[in-house]
Amino acid sequence: MSTNAVVDLKPFKTMWNINVKVIRLWKQYSTAGGETIEMVLCDLKGGKIQASVKKELVAQYEPFLRQDYSLMLINFAVTHSCGSYRTMSHGYRISFLNTTRFRPCEKLPEDLSGFSLVHDERLPMVLWGKFICDVSEAMKVRDDHSTIFVLLFGYMNGVSDKDDFFIHTPRTTIAQILETKQVEKCILLCTITAINSDMGWFYLSCKVCSKNILSVPTSTNDDGNDDDDLKYMNYCVKCKTYNHVTLPRYKLHLIVLDNTSNTKLLVFDNHAMQLLSQPCLQITGSSNKFEIEETNVLPPALNIIIGKMFLFKIQIERENFVYKHKTYKVLKVITNKDLISDFKDSNSQNGSRKCLLMTFEKHS
Repeated sequence: MSTNAVVDLKPFKTMWNINVKVIRLWKQYSTAGGETIEMVLCDLKGGKIQASVKKELVAQYEPFLRQDYSLMLINFAVTHSCGSYRTMSHGYRISFLNTTRFRPCEKLPEDLSGFSLVHDERLPMVLWGKFICDVSEAMKVRDDHSTIFVLLFGYMNGVSDKDDFFIHTPRTTIAQILETKQVEKCILLCTITAINSDMGWFYLSCKVCSKNILSVPTSTNDDGNDDDDLKYMNYCVKCKTYNHVTLPRYKLHLIVLDNTSNTKLLVFDNHAMQLLSQPCLQITGSSNKFEIEETNVLPPALNIIIGKMFLFKIQIERENFVYKHKTYKVLKVITNKDLISDFKDSNSQNGSRKCLLMTFEKHS
């Protein structure tokens, strides 16, 4: 069976096969994720990547994972490597699925060990038991250090899109978004410069529940023959059924910029249809046998949005500023040219008022 190099792993599919050595393995606990298994994997070419087994799958995979083991890893997710600290410089990391499989492989060399840490300035900490009391007491004694608690909440109902974009939601620039340290919604006027093909541009969804479909190996018995190519079938995790009727849906990772900086936006099916003015099925075709291997190949039909300016309402999540994940989810989009023009004009007027106010204050 042909295998992939660690350096080539990207998020657009799960059907990867790699021969790797587990050069580091440890358990990690967090309040959000519980107890997980973390590993650093290395292939024969020296490519290294971090891999994680989430708490729900620890019992399933822990018996098969040991430091210094060599194995073939089959069918897993590849996600962004983000966080307050990272063990590897690889841009992505591996996340085990409940359909991930192992095969024995030739033992990789002993000298495939060691790695370079990538340090950030901040390290998250979780306090338990008496440490909470100790820290609380220390904060009282050292009253020169302030403790700030912020509660953010909001409610909006029965508001038109224009009022939502022009009045009720704060306007911002990309530079301001990148500096934000709080969860909030905001309006962004920006130009699409590219679509990140590494992340793919569509996914297969279950036609019944609309959730993402996984491609899983069909064989449950593994004879260890590397020459046998694995066959795959579709599986819906929510419906818990195989080979459901599938429907392709957009999932675009846009690279955008304004006059202050650049960033990435994640646009799902309904909003992507507003941008492209056609459903995803119209581009992929009506066949039920989509080439998932090719979801990172961008069709020419997507190019119509490159270089165009749109209004986006986006969500800044905690993971964006805590874990430095620089992709923001789009909640709404405005494509109407007249509304975009009005928004630009109102921005210009606001900028002029600020300049006049600053000039008046300076002279007074």
